[in-house]
Amino acid sequence: MTNTRRLTNKWDRLDQAAIREAQVRKLCRYLRREVLPFSPYYRSLFRDHGLAPDSIRSLDDFARIPFTGKADLLNTPEHPERTREFVLTPDPDLLARRPSTLLRALTRGRRAAREALEYEYRPVFLTATTGRS
Repeated sequence: MTNTRRLTNKWDRLDQAAIREAQVRKLCRYLRREVLPFSPYYRSLFRDHGLAPDSIRSLDDFARIPFTGKADLLNTPEHPERTREFVLTPDPDLLARRPSTLLRALTRGRRAAREALEYEYRPVFLTATTGRS
């Protein structure tokens, strides 16, 4: 593994392999730190398919994650709150123990840390259609 950590803000200087490596590393980190802890749908999907965030190490490994389709987003009588399972709902206790949260609170203040987290996790649902079904 090349050391791309220091170069990720200089994408134009990286070769394609280094860019892909950095992309996979960042996406895996996002899955591990944000999606799986805070998304009931994807936590269940990973569990049901025997997947763990650490088992994904290359772009090819992402093929093991099933696609999410339109039907997965719809509420049903069996799952009346299904849509809400896609919204990242952070656990305040978990966030409060994260070193990044503690550092932010120490350097910027508790109020600024709380506001930054509220902004980061504010739900946004955006959908578009071409007008065809």
